[in-house]
Parts: sequence; structure tokens; C-alpha cells
Amino acid sequence: GVDTKGLEGQAIARFLAKKFCDENKGKRIEFIPTSIVVLDDGRVLYSEAELKGNWIKFCNNHKNWSLATFSKTVASFLVWSYEVTNGYIMVSDLQGVVDSNSLEGGRKGYRLTDPAVLCKDMKRFQPTNTGEMGMKRLIASLVHRTQASTATRPNGSANASCPGKSKVAGNIGDSFQLVSVD
Repeated sequence: GVDTKGLEGQAIARFLAKKFCDENKGKRIEFIPTSIVVLDDGRVLYSEAELKGNWIKFCNNHKNWSLATFSKTVASFLVWSYEVTNGYIMVSDLQGVVDSNSLEGGRKGYRLTDPAVLCKDMKRFQPTNTGEMGMKRLIASLVHRTQASTATRPNGSANASCPGKSKVAGNIGDSFQLVSVD
């Protein structure tokens, strides 16, 4: 038989993305389907449809967020995946394209691929699972990144409501909510 363990993380990410969109009307994140191709010589390949558009790596599975391409929606999904599973799973390594035709009115959505699922159970989702410590590092780096981007306005005053910026409210161990003013 063909080992399908590699598809488990993808299936979980797709399921959680659908639930996220159901609970957050107006938000659109989807993971493109992955298929298994078994070649005549027995080799197994994973295949996905080509994503058209500019490729964006929003975050990896360690602690790094892209400063240039930060997305409140993508960050909200990562935190939500952690919260909705009571800290057991987090969908990370979020990458793909922005799709301007995903929603009515041409609002943008995100078509993502190749996620890494982080899990408290270190035996699952290897070799990319960095476990509970990885989840905490990603949230801490998100808190740090968003606090840095909202710390001060150009005139030096507090930046609690700078348009287009967002921040995460909470500390490690707390429930997180991505706060946005855009």
C-alpha cells in the first residue's frame, strides 16, 4: 500500500481552514488539494494544482514571520487553529498566493499550499513538527512582530489605532485575539 501519512497534515489544514472561514465570514483561506501519484516504478509523488500569482511565504514552522507580506487574516488563522484545538495543533508554514477573485466584490482571499502542522504529540507530522515549543515561539514572534509594527506613529505617539496595522492581544498561555483597525 501507499503511505498516505504525508496527506494527513494537508487534510487537517484544509478542514481547519474551512471551519475558520465558516466562523469568520468575509475571510477566505483555502489549502489547495493534494493528490498522490504512483509511478510505474513504484515511486510516490504528491501533486498539487499550480498556484498562479506572486508567491508569498507568510511564516515558517519555527518563529519567522515575513515583515514585508504580513497578513492579518493569515495570522488570525494560525492563532485560531491553535485555539480551536485547545493548543494541541497549529497550522503553520503558511505560504501561497493572494487571490483577488476569491470573494464577492473582488475582495482578496488566500490560496495556500504545503502547510506544516505543529502538534503537542511529537511523533506526528514529522519531520516538520516543532511541537509545543514551536507553537509558543510562533505566537511569541507574532506578538513581538505586531507590537513592533504598532509601537509608535511617525510622530512618536502611541500607535493604538494606526490604519492598516494590527496587533495580538494576550500573552503566551492566554487566549489570543488578533486586533485590527484596518
